[in-house]
Amino acid sequence: MAERFDLVIIGGGILGISTAYHAMRMGSVSVLVLERNQIASQATPRAAALLTQIRYKPSQLHMAQRTFTAIEELRAELKDDFGLRRTGSLHIASTPATETPLRLHAEEARQAGVEIDWIDANEAKRHTPWLDASGAMAIALTPSDMIADPHLFTHAYAAAARARGAVVRTNTAVTGLVREGSAVLGVKTGAGEIHAGAVIDAAGAWAGLIAREAGVNLPMAPVWSHYWVTAPDAGFPPNMTYVILPDARAYVRPEVGGAIIGLRERKSLSLDPRALPDDVDGLVRNSDEEAHAMLLEGAGPLRTYFPSLDALHFVRFMAGLSAYTPDGEFVLGPVPGAARFFAAAGCCGSGIACSGGIGLGVAEAALGCIPSFDLAPFRPDRFGAIDPFTLAFRERCAASRSGKLSG
Repeated sequence: MAERFDLVIIGGGILGISTAYHAMRMGSVSVLVLERNQIASQATPRAAALLTQIRYKPSQLHMAQRTFTAIEELRAELKDDFGLRRTGSLHIASTPATETPLRLHAEEARQAGVEIDWIDANEAKRHTPWLDASGAMAIALTPSDMIADPHLFTHAYAAAARARGAVVRTNTAVTGLVREGSAVLGVKTGAGEIHAGAVIDAAGAWAGLIAREAGVNLPMAPVWSHYWVTAPDAGFPPNMTYVILPDARAYVRPEVGGAIIGLRERKSLSLDPRALPDDVDGLVRNSDEEAHAMLLEGAGPLRTYFPSLDALHFVRFMAGLSAYTPDGEFVLGPVPGAARFFAAAGCCGSGIACSGGIGLGVAEAALGCIPSFDLAPFRPDRFGAIDPFTLAFRERCAASRSGKLSG
């Protein structure tokens, strides 16, 4: 006989594992997570993992706050900080085009209970010694913001979920879906079928391929994301405040005595999910020359804030995939046209920061409860009939990354 669980979650990245954790907190429920590789082995460990509470998408503010609540729950339960660092963050706006949204969304965060301080360039430099913000029109300091180790954070969710009875199986690929008409009744694996009350697609960059098995399309595409890591440098104190610079299309955060510098090129690159290997390690993003060219492209605007940028020694270039949508909103909740099938996908580069809210909202929806968050902005069918595999749609998703204001 086929195994049966209340929830089967496809994907062992932070969104799938957070969903399992939150489902197990809801009471007597059986949950199975299936991951064809290892937990937190694909997009998750390559994330910059900036836990910011000023959200440029108001729909995501309370989701990010739920992540902070989940962190405190996990800390208390596991007696571990799993690599978290409370450094605070600086959001800096230097033009009217970025000052207006910064002030608007900082006020939204403040009204939601987040401590926000408006500071000047001198105080900003005390928090972040390399920074020259003398041309800034607005600088918002969020003292409680953190940086996560995304690998350890995911494993913390997993440890707490397993402690409550969740089953997590690695090296187990989903080869298809069990369907009856438009309903998804379970999944197929190399070891046989597994039936479920609901199936949750949390397969990251591959989520669209799973959804197509259910006869539906998810409005998202894999888009390259990347950053550079510097050598240790005395100019980067270990707990310096990280900085988000929308006018430079950049962020800078501390990393093992050095820094991570993230830059968004003006034209991001999407991939056809049908061409993806089973493991992102099989992808080759750029040659050293191409990576250097991208760094040079973004260096000009960043030098305004970072006068010593050219003196840095870069030791590593890190690239990975994030699933973006045209409007920068997630893809969450029940998938119309496929009964008992739910999505936890389309992270838009904010999956770590909003993992708590995504996991809770999707778990509640899949278990037939009223979600704690309004999932309407994340409806999988909000763009109508689409083909997410076309170049035109993928370019819309890539443009969403290029235009992003947050980290």
